[in-house]
Amino acid sequence: MNDQHHQSELDILIIIAAISVVLFHYTFRGYAADNMSTLYFPVLGSIFKYGYLGTYSFLILSGYKILLSAQNRSVFAFILSRTSRLYPSFWIAVCLTTFATLIWGGNRYHIEPLQFIINLTMLSGYVGIEPVDSVYWFMFVVLRFYFLVAVLIMLRIVNYHKYIAGIWLAISLVMVLNPIPKIGFFLISDYSSLFISGMIFCSAKKEGWDLYKSIIITIAFLFSLYQIEQGVPGFNKHYGADLSLFVVFLIVLFIYIIMLFASINKKHIKLSSAFITLALCTYPLYLMHQNIGFMLFNNYGNAENKYIILAATIFLMLFMSLTIVKYIDPYLVNAINKIVRSVS
Repeated sequence: MNDQHHQSELDILIIIAAISVVLFHYTFRGYAADNMSTLYFPVLGSIFKYGYLGTYSFLILSGYKILLSAQNRSVFAFILSRTSRLYPSFWIAVCLTTFATLIWGGNRYHIEPLQFIINLTMLSGYVGIEPVDSVYWFMFVVLRFYFLVAVLIMLRIVNYHKYIAGIWLAISLVMVLNPIPKIGFFLISDYSSLFISGMIFCSAKKEGWDLYKSIIITIAFLFSLYQIEQGVPGFNKHYGADLSLFVVFLIVLFIYIIMLFASINKKHIKLSSAFITLALCTYPLYLMHQNIGFMLFNNYGNAENKYIILAATIFLMLFMSLTIVKYIDPYLVNAINKIVRSVS
């Protein structure tokens, strides 16, 4: 989508989602389980324990934005655009996290040479190699969706995505009653309702709403609530939490309302370029904030200065993300495009 159609309301959503995830990790997740962080934030943690739901915004937005970027493109052009968008920041995040681990990892964090190399491919999750940061689980899910979109482009049926979304939803519902692991992995059954929702919102943005889209999005929304509800008991058990299903459902409803607004709004919100840049920073911020932040907490934080360390770490992560977006990522993207042009 070109600049004149840029949807700043989606920038607002992605910034809120990214900040929520960061605060979820820093104020709740790190201390609550898996011995990741020594700093305890009981008040903030009781609020931002719901921040993990920000990742669901990312998945819906992936379904929405990737379909827009896939229109009228060849498979090669689609793969190149996704590669240049994802890999530079990912490589930087892997290198920075590895470097930080060598300095501050201590007894909690370790990275082996082979682990580092395989992680650079973004395929470690598919070959049994631990990611250098567990937040990369999101990338492993999104890559599967990209693969499905590439198949649709190759078969020249990507423009029928609203009908494909309906078929995908029907299969996902059947898989609830009769799970088939290999098919479930390929069709991303755990998160399919979110990608499908993004696809339908994308179709509605282009064509407007009709009865078919309204039915599919309603079923997808209810299915999302069901899948999220199924995960809450495991979340509560692992983290010793007490999530309220009512609050969880309200947050998911809020996400869908924002997406609905984005799909029907004809006059987009006008925001400053600085705000749009901040939205771009959310990708590297997500990739590198968790383990580096926890290692800073563990090495320099204590009960007396924990709020200062929290604020300083968030500021540092934002500064590093801005530096990557403004100065490093563009250089790497240009290098990739030059290499591709030279061999094509």
